[in-house]
Amino acid sequence: MTQNRFRSTWTTSISSRTGDPAGRVPAHALLLFKVAGLLVFPFLFAPSPAGASDAIIFEAKKNLFLNYTLESEDDRIEHKFKIDRARIDLQLEGWQMLEAVLEYDFADVLDGRRVRDGIGDAVVSLRPTREFGVSAGHFKRPGGAVDTLSRRKMPVIGRGGANEYLCEHLMYGDRDFGLMVSGRIGAKYPRFEYDVGAFNGLGPMGDIRPAGLIEPAARISFSPAKWLEAALFASMKIIDDDTLRMAFDPNDFLFRTDKDFPDYMNLPVEQAREGFNDEHGWMKGDRWMAGADVRLKKKGVLALVEGEVAQNWWYRYSPWVWSVAALASYTHEFDTKVRFALEPVAMIDLLTVADGDFRWQSRLWTLQAGLNIHLTEVLRLMIQGEFVFTNGTDAYFKETPRKGFWPGEWPDDFEPSTALSVQFTLVD
Repeated sequence: MTQNRFRSTWTTSISSRTGDPAGRVPAHALLLFKVAGLLVFPFLFAPSPAGASDAIIFEAKKNLFLNYTLESEDDRIEHKFKIDRARIDLQLEGWQMLEAVLEYDFADVLDGRRVRDGIGDAVVSLRPTREFGVSAGHFKRPGGAVDTLSRRKMPVIGRGGANEYLCEHLMYGDRDFGLMVSGRIGAKYPRFEYDVGAFNGLGPMGDIRPAGLIEPAARISFSPAKWLEAALFASMKIIDDDTLRMAFDPNDFLFRTDKDFPDYMNLPVEQAREGFNDEHGWMKGDRWMAGADVRLKKKGVLALVEGEVAQNWWYRYSPWVWSVAALASYTHEFDTKVRFALEPVAMIDLLTVADGDFRWQSRLWTLQAGLNIHLTEVLRLMIQGEFVFTNGTDAYFKETPRKGFWPGEWPDDFEPSTALSVQFTLVD
């Protein structure tokens, strides 16, 4: 599977460098939770507004995803069983204007990750009117539908190679600490919706950078009817000295045996980090990603088309990347007392990496196809095949020191593969 295909030492480092073996939440990140607390606290003791029957509603929901995958890659056949998600969602709603969400995924801890990595959304939203609301905490940046649509609503098991590279590896999407305003203009259709926020930029549960919330991201959508939505979205990535300093830990590279291993690796940590910054100073700057999507959902049919173009700050001599994705499914409901439905589904996406003259260097095609079996309102069995194809050269490595320096990074893992996956989901 392509899931986490592009995760490298870089993205792991800048989203998890804490120096705290206990895995506690970064101290500066508590500021956002304090802001969220200030939004919630007054409502806990406020009298119920006139006409409000249930002032405060509390819910606890469960998500369980079990995966079995049989994969063929490089003449190797591997199979594995994984608890992909074991999440508890706690939701608090008050007076149709206040919402607090805390998600924790125990599967991450069972997989050997830090305790704090299990935190999903941890956000408080205050919406005094339909047209305006504010959210603070740890949540997904606004972006394309493929990245922002909840996995419980996604008819495919993975989001595709293009989404993983753009949103996770280049970090234009995914969860982050942030502050966002949002709203809906129009009580009925047609209507507009907007989400505009400022984010920390160091990924899920990452350290808070000294400069604060400096990376903007936005999504604006228009729905002429209930079954149709079109949207534009954009996100900015800011690479500065602090970002590079947080990214680099000499201990991550002690096992490397490269003949051209940099001399600064033998210096004290802070001096080594300065050497790292000097060598990779070309990464610094303001980078951007922009895209559009159209989604249709009517009478059991779901169709989605999405495209993005972005600056590929990961490689100096392959500075552009773009992608297109298309998804379609049809759900046929049977007339039974307990819900039973069949949903054939297919999704294809194409990731293209290009040089400074927009000449493509590498392409990655990901095709997912299969059948979803809805056994009740909360149980779903997903049987899907995934086929990954590549063409073109490996990335434009000319004059790139040590081919990118970090082990296990793309395009070392940019290889064709075939996989069969079965996923069982239980979602409240």
